[in-house]
Amino acid sequence: MLKSVSAAIVNHNTSSLAEIALRSLRWAADRSGTAVNLSIVDNHSTDDTRALRSAVEECGAGWESSRWPVGGSTLNTHGDVLRDFVLARPDADGFLFVDSDICFLELDALAVMLSELDAEPGLWAVQARLLTSGQVSAATFNEAVHRKRRPVLLSARMTVEGDDGRLSVKDFNQSGRRMGRCHPGCALIRNTDAFRLAARHLGFSASWTWSNDPRLAGLSDTLSMVSRAMYTHHMRHIISTASVIHFWHGTSTGLGQGHERLLRHLRAGDVPAFLAECARAPEAAPASVPG
Repeated sequence: MLKSVSAAIVNHNTSSLAEIALRSLRWAADRSGTAVNLSIVDNHSTDDTRALRSAVEECGAGWESSRWPVGGSTLNTHGDVLRDFVLARPDADGFLFVDSDICFLELDALAVMLSELDAEPGLWAVQARLLTSGQVSAATFNEAVHRKRRPVLLSARMTVEGDDGRLSVKDFNQSGRRMGRCHPGCALIRNTDAFRLAARHLGFSASWTWSNDPRLAGLSDTLSMVSRAMYTHHMRHIISTASVIHFWHGTSTGLGQGHERLLRHLRAGDVPAFLAECARAPEAAPASVPG
């Protein structure tokens, strides 16, 4: 079993939700039997981070700021932040990626994921089952959501410099599909040479594959390219039997009453009340973009 795990929760203007993720992960980590080094990686948040910073101190976690976003870029930098986190820790035994809108409703979730990763040497990662708000069945995130959203269409205008130095504008329209991946919402990863090389040379960010083959063309979201690359090393990932709640949020989403109750129980250290509240699967505010 992994001797130690470096865990990253990336936060960008979701500090209250990130506090739920951090405090519930702390409880799960304490029951995992493995040393877990927790970190909040703040991606230039402008919301009130005071309560989250207090939670960081209480939980014995670290706080660091990312080097993204760069300038006025509007690109999603989640993959870039996670890549920096990994490359800065070459000696880590393993990594745990956790979205800021995750809640560990099963206190043995991390212990289960560690046991599953240890049981199969050919695994590079174990992804928790991501349950949506109001959904308490064991359906995976892929089953619940991504299968309904798999077809995608890319429309792009590109300015391309030719070999003669002249610029030309080209319009592209291509249909594809959302490619499979180990979802970084809650993923336990073995730190192998292959994974570090993929992180360095491919990165974790989203990309589009141009291809006439419908099996290859489409969108690779965060961690998707690496998920596919690991197959070339005969390594795969699995969906865990352990589940977490994935609230789904946009940057402007506020806390609902269910979130506030969870926070009260977590801050008070009231485990029975917290577990009872999780069983209710509190509704988050409607989200514009799934995590």
